Amino acid sequence: MSEVWRGNLDEHKFCASCGNPLQTVVAVTEQKHSGVGIASSIMGIAAIVLTVLLIIVAGAMDASTTDGFDDNAVVVVGGCGVALMALSIVALSLGIVGLSQKDRRKMFPIVGTVLSSVMLLVWVALLITGSYSGRERTEV
Repeated sequence: MSEVWRGNLDEHKFCASCGNPLQTVVAVTEQKHSGVGIASSIMGIAAIVLTVLLIIVAGAMDASTTDGFDDNAVVVVGGCGVALMALSIVALSLGIVGLSQKDRRKMFPIVGTVLSSVMLLVWVALLITGSYSGRERTEV
C-alpha cells in the first residue's frame, strides 16, 4: 500500500516528498504613506506660498506710500511673518516625526522637512536683513 502525499505544511522545515530544506517565504507588505509626513509637506508648501504672497503684499504696501510703512502695517506684516515661521516650525516637527516612523514611506516627510527648513532659513535671513536695514549709521 502506497502512502498518499498531502503536501508540505507551513510549519515543515523539510519537504515531505524529497526531504530538501524548505525556504521561508516572507510576505512583503506595501508601505503606506505617513499621515504626518503628508501634513508636513502640505504645511511646507503652504508656508512657501503664503510667504511669497506676504512679500508681494508688503512690497505693494510699501510702494503705495511715500512715507514707507505705517505702524499698523508693520504690526500686521510682522504678525503674519511670525505666524508663518510658527507654521514652518510645526511642519519641520511633523516631518521629523514622519521620518522616524517605521514601515512608512519617507517621500512626504522628506519633502516637508526640506521645505520647512528652507522656509525657516528664509525667515531668519529676512529677519537679519530687516534688522540691519533699519539701522542708521551715525558718525561721531
